[in-house]
Formats: sequence, structure tokens, C-alpha cells
Amino acid sequence: MRYKQLVLLVAFIFLIGCCNKQEPAVIKNEKPAKSISLDSIVKLYNNPSDKYVMVIAHRAAWRTFPENSIEAIRSAIKIGVDMVEVDIAKTKDGILILMHDDTVDRTTTGSGKVTDLTYNEIKQLRLNNAMGDTDYKVPTLMEALIEIKGKIMINLDRADEFFEEIYPMLKETNTIGQVVLKGHYTAEEMKAKFGDFYKEVLYMPLITDQIKDIKTYVDSHEAILNPSSYEIVFNENYLDSFEYIPEIQKNGDNVWINTLWGSLANNRTDDKAYWNPDDNWGWVVENGATMIQTDRPSELITYLKSIGKR
Repeated sequence: MRYKQLVLLVAFIFLIGCCNKQEPAVIKNEKPAKSISLDSIVKLYNNPSDKYVMVIAHRAAWRTFPENSIEAIRSAIKIGVDMVEVDIAKTKDGILILMHDDTVDRTTTGSGKVTDLTYNEIKQLRLNNAMGDTDYKVPTLMEALIEIKGKIMINLDRADEFFEEIYPMLKETNTIGQVVLKGHYTAEEMKAKFGDFYKEVLYMPLITDQIKDIKTYVDSHEAILNPSSYEIVFNENYLDSFEYIPEIQKNGDNVWINTLWGSLANNRTDDKAYWNPDDNWGWVVENGATMIQTDRPSELITYLKSIGKR
């Protein structure tokens, strides 16, 4: 009798398991975001639209792949950003690479100053992410230019001292119209130092607390170069650049604002925008931003679409 009861119990448990059995979860491939063409991106850079805010991925899409890597650039393109920002450094033997820090300690498996290491030494290292080392390598600037050609715009940060070396690379790769260089130089300084190069590239003046007379600074750039965009940095202790945004708009130029950390846009940040996008990304858009550099490009694109700005 007990044997029959045991058999019935097992059968009952099996029947319940069959009825409640769930199909295994299926991981669907993420579809790339629908991006506009490079020609359209360049047109928006040169002619701002009140219906479209350009998104710039800081150090490329570093939340998905190591910062300043080719893979991060590819990921940014897949996300659908308009421009990637990368940092430039120079090795001991004169090779321009993508690297933010003065040393390789934080971002790679190696150690030492970039200027003390040859490119062959750096090439042996692997890039780090938040969890440790990866299989990815430190790219050269030339590799990055080849990667973005015909696909996306790129901003070369920390590149002021290398302008004369970068220019021939832009010519060789035919990427001059895709590459934005920036700096604190006055228009007169740029013209004296670089001549025709200054007129040919996309140069974006920075307006920070280092610029004491913003009107003169902007007017000279407008007269000599007529740039398409200005990067604006402001905080609670320095609001002059923020208050000058309407004048930049009157000139028909883009206003680039960074929401990376608090001191760049008076505490309007990506991390705060994750929870409250209207008070952060929405606020900078309402106050004139037509270009936003972000550490959360995917979320920013989603938000901009929701408010009709993409």
C-alpha cells in the first residue's frame, strides 16, 4: 500500500512540474540604433537645428568597452551617436595613440609614462575595464581615423600640441570634414601658428573661465574663422560663458555642453539625468545646448527622442 502511495506521489509531483515548466529565456540580439548618415551629421554640425541635439560619446562608449578603444568607437556607432570624443597622447618614439592619462597605469595592464614608452612596448599591453584586463589593445590615432571614416564624426581632445602632426594624418585618411579639434587659442594665435591649416579644419573654441573677455574672443573667431560650434563650460562660480549662450545662438553656431560631472554644467550631470532627465539633460537643452557630451549616450538618445530633439 505504501509503495502505491509513493508511486502516486512521485507521479503527482512530476505532473505539477510539467504543467509549470517554463520555456528557457531567449536572449535576443540587440538591434543597432537607426543612425543618420555622416553627411547629415556634418550638416548638423555646420548648421544647428532646433529639432536635433547632437550626442557625443565621451571617450567613446566606455561603459560598453574600454575607454578610447576601437571597440568603444564601434559600440558608439552601433548606439547611434553623432560623434565620439577621444584623447590623444604621444609615445616616446613619436606615435600618436588614444590615451587619456599621462601614464598607462589606470587604463592598461602596464605602468609608466606614455612619453617614456615606445609604441611597440605599449602595443604589448592590454586595456582595462572596470572588471580588470581585457583582450583589447591601445589603438593609434591613425587606426581610429580609419575606423570612423565615412561613419561618424570624432573630437580629438588633449590634442592642442599635436595639431601640426595631426593635420597630415587627416589629409592622408581624407577625414578632415569629420574631425573636430578644440582649444583655448585666440583666433589670432591660431592663424599665426597654423595658417591655412586653421582655416581648413573644424576648430571649436573653448569658452571657460580662462577666457576673460568672451565677446572679444568670440568676435575675433567669427571674423577670422567663423567656427560652427563653441564648447561652453560653466559652474556656480563662473556663469559668464553660460550667460553668453544667446549670443552664440545669434551667430547661428552650435553650443556644446558637457554633462559628465558637476563642474562642467553647474551640476547638471549624466548620473542625475539617469533618474531625472528633465532637470538635467532637459535643462541644458532648454538653455541652448545643441550638442551634449555624455557618459550615457544610449540613455541620452532615448531621452532626446522622447522630447522631439532627434
